[in-house]
Amino acid sequence: MDQCNLPAEGSRSGALTTNMYSMSVDLLGNDLDELLDRTSGMAICSEPINVVRTLQHFQSATSLTLGGERCRGVMHTFVAKKAWEYPYLMHILLAVSAAHLKRLHATSSQPKLHRKYSIAEAAHWQTGLRLYRQVLDEANKAAGPKPDFDATLTTTFLTVFFIFSLDDDISPDAFSSQDDQKLLHAVNPLSATAGFRVVRQVYGDYLNSSVWIPVMLGSDDGSGSFSNADTPGIDGLPAAFIELCELNETSNGQNNQYHFVLRLLAPLLRLERDSENFTKLIAYSGR
Repeated sequence: MDQCNLPAEGSRSGALTTNMYSMSVDLLGNDLDELLDRTSGMAICSEPINVVRTLQHFQSATSLTLGGERCRGVMHTFVAKKAWEYPYLMHILLAVSAAHLKRLHATSSQPKLHRKYSIAEAAHWQTGLRLYRQVLDEANKAAGPKPDFDATLTTTFLTVFFIFSLDDDISPDAFSSQDDQKLLHAVNPLSATAGFRVVRQVYGDYLNSSVWIPVMLGSDDGSGSFSNADTPGIDGLPAAFIELCELNETSNGQNNQYHFVLRLLAPLLRLERDSENFTKLIAYSGR
């Protein structure tokens, strides 16, 4: 073969590769613009590459930080693909990813990037929640087929992760202060987990065929240690709580308002504080 006919390194072959990559990024950006603009009215066309990068960051980094191994697996392999079908899910995904990027770019060292991702986080979060609320309202009223269950449940998971990530904004004295607003802000993550109950009420038994089944099963163990709150008495409950809540051998969920909650809480106190137990922890407030 006449090597003089081969393109030199960095010449036209390199240009073709670069151009093809640029075109693919443009197409991806345009597809994202079309998906997000369809019902949101957000003006993101001016910087499509930033949206693409935020989506790529979710796939390559953020999804690998969310929950235990089972949850991370669903986030990484399923969620990013599913989001292309539903604008509300894509917006919530981008909000979570932007929040992650914001945390990685500290305001002290990179104030411009921190502000950019803060704005993106807020914009996608607001739009995603509005669209998500519409979907739940429509599903609740619909007599026929419901919207995609896994997309709805995935959005609930991402919403919970997002709200729990806001703990940096919680005042250190939130639980000891007399300021009701501080306390309300601090317990918001707990109330967010009620979304799982709402989805279950709207969709009924759809959970039985969900991609999230392995994750949901991880919220308990084979003995029901983290869901059985009906056992009466004080066996297994911390002594400090027994005294504080005035419990005794006859206490149960009917005659003492704290008993049910403490039965759910006690086994959680023995868990390691790591991502593998995140599902068990968020299931507590939902229950």
